[in-house]
Amino acid sequence: TAKTGLTYTGQPQELVTAGALDAKYGTIQYSLSRSGFSTEIPTKTDAGTYKVYYKVIGNDDYKDINRTYTLTVTIAKKELTIKSVGVAEKTYDGTATATIESVAFDGLCGSDSMTMGKDYTVTGVFSDANAGENKTVNVTVTLSDTAKANNYRLESGKTTATATIEKRTTRVEFTKLD
Repeated sequence: TAKTGLTYTGQPQELVTAGALDAKYGTIQYSLSRSGFSTEIPTKTDAGTYKVYYKVIGNDDYKDINRTYTLTVTIAKKELTIKSVGVAEKTYDGTATATIESVAFDGLCGSDSMTMGKDYTVTGVFSDANAGENKTVNVTVTLSDTAKANNYRLESGKTTATATIEKRTTRVEFTKLD
C-alpha cells in the first residue's frame, strides 16, 4: 500500500507499507525503476512524486506472476516561515532600495541550511527614500530551483523589517571672492 501524508524530513522514508503474502506462495518485490527488484521497501528522502513498482515472485512450488503493478507516492515539501531578516543601514541616496544581509527561516530540517543567492533570492525596499530611523522595509523572499530548496515551500515569501536611512552629510565649500 502506498504511504500517504509523507512530508520532507531530511531523512529517508519508506514509500510503501509491505504487502502481505503468505510465504508459501512467494514474495513481493519492489523497485523504483522497473528493474532490480528486491524485498526491501524502497525509500526516498527528497520531496517529490515517485513511482514504486512491485510484483510477486513465486517460490519452488508457485510460478511468478507475470505482471508488474505500480503505486504513486508523494513526499510533500516542508513548510518554511521567515523568522527574521537582517537589513543593512544606509546613507540617504534618493532611492528606496534596501540591502538584505541575512534571512533566518523556521522549519528547516536537521542540518539543512539555505544560502542566499543560491537557494533563495531576496529583495528589500524601504517604505520611502527619505532619511529616518526604524523605517519599514518590505522584503520578498523567493526559493530557487535547487535540490535543497525544492524540499521546502514558503508559507509566505513576504515580510517586513526595519532599518535606518542615515542623513547624508552636506559639504559646503566657500570660495573667497576678490
